[in-house]
Amino acid sequence: MRYLLIIFFLLGTRVFAQISEKSSPLSFDNVLQEKVNSIELPKVNVERLLLEDSLDQLRNRPMRFGKAHEVSISIANSSTKEIINDETKVWRLELLCPEAFSINLIYSDFRIPKGGKLFLYNKDRSYLLGAFTSSNNTDENPEFATGLIPGEKLVLEYNSPISSPDPKIEISSVIHGYKNFFLFGDSGPCNNNVNCPEGLDWVDQTNSVAMIVLAGGTRWCSGAMINNTCEDGTPYFLTANHCLTGAGVSNWMFYFNYQSPSCANIDGPTNQIVSGASLVATSATSDFALLELDSRPPLAYNVFYSGWSNINTSTDTAVAIHHPSGDIKKISFSYQSTESTDYLSSNIDTNETHWRIPAWDDGTTEGGSSGSPLFNTDKQIVGQLHGGYASCTNITSDWYGKFSYSWVKGSNSSARLSDWLDPSQGPNDTLGGNYFTFTPTLEASIGKISSPDENSCYRIQVPQISIRNKGTDTIASLELSWEIQGQSPDTLAWTGILLPGLEAIIQLDTINFLPGNYTLIGEILTVNGQADYNQCNNLKSKSFSIIDGNEVTFKMFADNWPEELNLEIADTNGLVLFNEASFQANVLDSFLFCLSPGCYDFTVYDSWGDGLTGGGFFNIEFNDSIYFTASGAFGNCTGSQMPNGCSVTYRLCLDTNTVLQIPIANFQVSDTLFNTGDTVFIQDFSGNFPDTWEWLLSSDSSSSNFTSQNVEFVLQTEGWYDISLKVSNVFGSDSIYVDRAFRVEKSSSLNSFEIASKIKIFPNPAREILNIKNYNNEELLIQLLNVEGQLLKNVISNATMISIDISSLPNGIYILKFSTNTNSDTRKIIIE
Repeated sequence: MRYLLIIFFLLGTRVFAQISEKSSPLSFDNVLQEKVNSIELPKVNVERLLLEDSLDQLRNRPMRFGKAHEVSISIANSSTKEIINDETKVWRLELLCPEAFSINLIYSDFRIPKGGKLFLYNKDRSYLLGAFTSSNNTDENPEFATGLIPGEKLVLEYNSPISSPDPKIEISSVIHGYKNFFLFGDSGPCNNNVNCPEGLDWVDQTNSVAMIVLAGGTRWCSGAMINNTCEDGTPYFLTANHCLTGAGVSNWMFYFNYQSPSCANIDGPTNQIVSGASLVATSATSDFALLELDSRPPLAYNVFYSGWSNINTSTDTAVAIHHPSGDIKKISFSYQSTESTDYLSSNIDTNETHWRIPAWDDGTTEGGSSGSPLFNTDKQIVGQLHGGYASCTNITSDWYGKFSYSWVKGSNSSARLSDWLDPSQGPNDTLGGNYFTFTPTLEASIGKISSPDENSCYRIQVPQISIRNKGTDTIASLELSWEIQGQSPDTLAWTGILLPGLEAIIQLDTINFLPGNYTLIGEILTVNGQADYNQCNNLKSKSFSIIDGNEVTFKMFADNWPEELNLEIADTNGLVLFNEASFQANVLDSFLFCLSPGCYDFTVYDSWGDGLTGGGFFNIEFNDSIYFTASGAFGNCTGSQMPNGCSVTYRLCLDTNTVLQIPIANFQVSDTLFNTGDTVFIQDFSGNFPDTWEWLLSSDSSSSNFTSQNVEFVLQTEGWYDISLKVSNVFGSDSIYVDRAFRVEKSSSLNSFEIASKIKIFPNPAREILNIKNYNNEELLIQLLNVEGQLLKNVISNATMISIDISSLPNGIYILKFSTNTNSDTRKIIIE
């Protein structure tokens, strides 16, 4: 046994999280100065926000209630400060959001010294949150969030002993609630309150469901606490992948027991909150996200951890428990068998990713229900809500990501459920639920094996195993056995101070591995010299590979819709090796993959079907060089919504030192119908960086060759035109041929030169506004089209100066057609 070599540090967790200490602000019982420093935030354009919300609804995005004002407000520097009786400090700050229904706050730094207390309340002091104390601090992640305060004015009050150091309370976002989050009863009338007679047999499962305030405090979803096979009360929470809107989960708020106390439509409590979580596993394929809350919900919340079934069998009936439209908790029933289909499909296939609810027979789902659990007849979770068309006025289908598919289909532990919900690694197909009504005194567990990575190009590794204190006693000593499977085990002893709720990362020996597949096994033997309460969670293993290969970097700058994007890396046999879906909005994310020599298909999916808008792009890089890149309407994306989404695939072939990249030919034509004298624009969309292009445009009576990357050609001959393109680089070539790509008809006797000389377009490239100077003395018809020929804008005017708003259009090449009663012409413009 060795007693040395442990590098140890603590990772704090929010032991009480959003949970606060019961007390009242000093200002409630003392006469303080009337004038308090006040900060007024700008008004919000509610009409514009509601228009954006209508688009969100189409794209199955979580419902939004608030607009975030990005701020940098320090309580220490912005508050009005007073001293009471020469012994207590009182700091107060007012935040005003004109005409807001509610205000809630996100903090970039939240650290309260011992003895300090933070309160938040509304103008008439009828709603109070707090006190938040040093128990809410965390070393691991200083971010924090506090719940919604009704009304347009929020008061922050900080109380502390006069000798106490100043707090670090930095507000990064003030959320203006432009919808009434507290206005219960917004869901459809066909919904059932959970405490109505039909829901009374589902009380336990009801107690597992919570409403989530997410996306920087501006949106909401639903989800449920879920049990694991060690039944140790680890606060796992299941919701939907598409609720991960790119803002992270560290400041999510989980509202428990927001429900009517009876069958009557009575508002429920909104103060049973847990704040903060970490993302454990997620996948866009079956639309699941598994989180671990930063703390267990307190016993007073009476939270149930629901059971589950990973058996891929449909259920005769199904039950959903959820928060439709952010309303109090509801329960819905389907008395029809679920069907195994793809998302939004009705084609039945047992290997597919979703359970389809043909129709709800009692109740429904709505926006805000996303992520909520689907229960089988045995009251076990079998899926979580992805989306669908159901409502009280539309008795039709919903789709739930399959729990059974999410269980093992992911390519690694961060993309599947089994590694986390079955730590005992037994043959467990089903598990019942449980209430965890006490915390054991002596309880430790292996949290995770954070190193090595599951695939690594580095032979020298330093394995790391994290240990968590889940009991109420301080851990002062611990024995840990570890081994690389097939080799002799080793045991080390740790001594120190591991407080309740904290975590230690233990660093093992430095090992020089040969390329190959390995399994690291760690097991806690004793805690404080004896066996701990639950030994099921004392053993954990991790399989990993050391690869004699190359590191390839994938970089994604996602648009405003990161939850629609998914990356899969598969070998040439179609086996998916990696799956990545944790992208952030308008942030450059970088992911490193180790690949052995061979060929791999990188496929980027967009579930909505329009590709990347607003400057989004992705790159695949090797040896500090970009080998593939795409932006805008990549692959078969059209630039607008496609029912089944769209994708692009790039094949990357690696030997030991180089990347082989054979180009892939592709192009787009500006229109499908032209008149003689018009100009056709053909844009090269070939992948894998060709360096030569060979074009052939041919009709029955003419042909033209080009060697430029893009083609701009004045059409003189009528008829159908075929297009052939061959692209090449040093690695090879690829060709594409499109029969009857466009048609040219005989032009009327219009003199396009005459109208062109009387039109001036500026600026070009353009951004927000496109201006057209019209010197023709007659009415002008202006049509703005994309390169696929879709009409985007249509303007008729006889004004001398015409301005067209293009601020909503993504960057790219567009076609501007204009005509009078006697003339017509076409121009190419660029929007950037």
